[in-house]
Amino acid sequence: MKKGVSVAVGLCLSCFLLTGIVWAKSAEEYVDQAYQLINQRQFEQALDVLREGYQNYPGDIGLVWAMSECYQNLGDYETAIANYVNIINAIEAEGGEAPGQLHYNLVDAYNELGQKHYFSPELCLRIIYHLEKSFELTPEMTGDKRYIEFLKKSIGHYDVASMGSGNVKMMETGGDGLDFDLPEDNISQESKMTYMEKAKKRVDDFDSQEKAMRYPTVKSDRTTTEINIIINQKIQKISPVHFKKKNSGKVVEEIFYDYPDKFKVVDANAISVVNGNRYYVIDKNTEKIVNEQEFDLSDVETLKSLLLPNLNMIAKYYKLEIERFESVPNFLNDIYSQGVKNNLYLVTAKLKNEDECPFYPPVVKIEYFIDTDLGLALGIRNYWLGILGSGQEDELADETIVTAIQQVGNDNVFFPKSGITVGHTQEMTNLNEKWSIEIISAGSFLSSNEFDVDRYRQ
Repeated sequence: MKKGVSVAVGLCLSCFLLTGIVWAKSAEEYVDQAYQLINQRQFEQALDVLREGYQNYPGDIGLVWAMSECYQNLGDYETAIANYVNIINAIEAEGGEAPGQLHYNLVDAYNELGQKHYFSPELCLRIIYHLEKSFELTPEMTGDKRYIEFLKKSIGHYDVASMGSGNVKMMETGGDGLDFDLPEDNISQESKMTYMEKAKKRVDDFDSQEKAMRYPTVKSDRTTTEINIIINQKIQKISPVHFKKKNSGKVVEEIFYDYPDKFKVVDANAISVVNGNRYYVIDKNTEKIVNEQEFDLSDVETLKSLLLPNLNMIAKYYKLEIERFESVPNFLNDIYSQGVKNNLYLVTAKLKNEDECPFYPPVVKIEYFIDTDLGLALGIRNYWLGILGSGQEDELADETIVTAIQQVGNDNVFFPKSGITVGHTQEMTNLNEKWSIEIISAGSFLSSNEFDVDRYRQ
């Protein structure tokens, strides 16, 4: 009997303990249950669980953090931000350091608030401050280009938001421009500006490292003047020249050139001729001259299709810098795998005055990848001015890269044989050419009749 009673009492005690475990959940269990719902995107239901948990464990950071994520996912960014700020303040008030993920959650909520409405200077400063804190506390973020590009964009947003004494609103696409409130965050403006300078240095350092990896260059042993002489000697050597440029096998232009002042290009719609200092446009359908004016051939890139840049002309509008490649950049491996010796230089042209650009749309920077042994550029990259607020000083608009070369005659003269031209900006996404060059003749007689326009005057 005693044994039986003992068992019965034990069973009742066990039932009591089990009942207590079921109904007295820990804060961690509430959080775990909530995240199961969050992972199923059931944010309202998760909030109900968390509110119940918060009644039992008021002030629990894990519960508040999870609630903040729910509010953020439901689009209540201001409540989420206030909660994140309170958590960070509470941790720091106890002498602790808020984890990097918490700072990044706050960054994300601030950014979404800006995307919904607009980016004020203060909002941008907060994003940059907490993003920098995330970098400090989460070292694995530092080499990730995605975070650097986001940081760069945020700096650009701040620059625009700070223009015009606060009269300019920096809005992303979809922003409604409506005002919003930010909670006090107990971070001084001095600290925020200090972190702004850290952010700018981080971007500069990352860009320098990227350039060093992308363009493995050293100080040049040649000047841009010497490079220009090499190209001009090449042009004179191959002149007169007659060639066709094809895109995916179809002829897009036929060019005749006789150094220094005779040029003719035939395309699908017209014939353009320069003879001496006169420029003519002939309509192919009517075979009549539809335009005639004075023209200086030295101020254009006549043999651009052969990747022979006119650096004399470029130097009028751009400041030229030169470096020598220590090793071949990856995108030119196709050429140098063909056994071509590397004697490659990077000539960078930066526009002197934005109001005096010879190209439209304006090109603020050009990169020429010039091989002095071949006497031609193996790649050309054009950059437009970066979009206002993007944090990008310039952006790659399009690039032309030679994929194969050809030797014409026995005089060690090389021409491009094939290549690609692609657009990178939104406006240039349709630019996608696979072109080839057919050399008809080079350095041999070319009839002067090719540049005679008198027959079109009848």
